[in-house]
Amino acid sequence: MICPGALTTAKGPQNVVAAAREFSDAAPVVFIGDGDLREQLEEELGDGGRFLGFVSHEDKVALINAATVLTAAPEKLEHFGIIYIEALAAGTVPVAYGGGGVDSIVTEEVGVLTERNPQALGRAVRAVLEDEDRRASMAHAGRRRAKKRYAAPLLGDELAAWLEKAVVTGSRRRA
Repeated sequence: MICPGALTTAKGPQNVVAAAREFSDAAPVVFIGDGDLREQLEEELGDGGRFLGFVSHEDKVALINAATVLTAAPEKLEHFGIIYIEALAAGTVPVAYGGGGVDSIVTEEVGVLTERNPQALGRAVRAVLEDEDRRASMAHAGRRRAKKRYAAPLLGDELAAWLEKAVVTGSRRRA
C-alpha cells in the first residue's frame, strides 16, 4: 500500500493515516514524499507504516510498481492527478477520494473512488486488499486503460493538435 505526495494538509496524508485504522492489520502504508506533517503523522501511524521521504524518480516508479494499492486523499478536489495514471500503468489499484478530475481517470473497472471520508477510504482499501480476484482484474484493466488513454505518443499528438488549433484561433483574433 503506497501513498505518494507532499506531507502537507492540502495533500491529505492525515486522511490516509486516519484511514489506515481500517486496514493496518492487512497492510502497512508506505509514504513517499516529505513535508511539515511528517513527524506528527509518523507518531500517529506508529507501526502501521513507513515514511521514506523524498525518493528519486526511479525509486518512485519502482515503489508504485511494487505496491498492491495506491491511495491519496487530498483535502481539495484535484483537477488532474498524474499519480493515478502512474498507478494504472503500473497495475497498482488506485483507491482515492472521488471528485474533480480524478473521476475521469479512476473508473470502477480500474479502481475505487470513495466519499471524502477517511473511514470510507479505509474500508475501500481493505475491500480491495481482501479480494485478490477483483484486485487482479482492476490491475489488468488499469494497465489497458493507461496504455489506451494516457500513452505519451497519444497525449503528444493530442497536445500538438490542441496547440495548433490555439495558434490558428489566436491568429484569426489578431487579424
